[in-house]
Parts: sequence; C-alpha cells; structure tokens
Amino acid sequence: MAAKEYAGGDRADRDTELVISDMAEDDLAEVLAIERAVFPAPWSENMFRQELQFPLSRNLTAKVSGLEIVGYINFRIIAGEVHLFNIA
Repeated sequence: MAAKEYAGGDRADRDTELVISDMAEDDLAEVLAIERAVFPAPWSENMFRQELQFPLSRNLTAKVSGLEIVGYINFRIIAGEVHLFNIA
C-alpha cells in the first residue's frame, strides 16, 4: 500500500502533515516506546514482528510530517470485516 497523506494539525499550524504508511521493522523501536507508554500489558517486539510477517495483517503508522511516529494500528480484514488487534 502506498503512503497516504492527510493534512492534520490544528488550524494555526497548516505546515503539519500526518502521514499514514505501512509499518516496517525499522519503525518497531518507536512503536514499542508508544506501546509501553500507553498499555499496562504491552505487546512484545516479537508480537509486532509476527504481525508484520502475517500475510493478512495490515500494520500502519501515523507520522507527523513523515518523521516522528505518533500512532499505529494493527488489523486484519477477514470475510469483509475488520478485526482490530491494536491501536495507539
């Protein structure tokens, strides 16, 4: 999936872009930092790696101006239904 861009930020800051793109192994350090900060029982690095390798899994990151990861989502679409596994 190609990266998609969404012009986000508040109205005073129109230079900020929220870039949604496929999660890569290089993103895991930032993703794990968020995961550990927001969940009392965070996913392990291995759990994220397994999702990245699973063919039906969709793993996306949200980056501010294409640089800093500020969120992510892991889901699968099965039989026309979205099965959400993780979001932050």
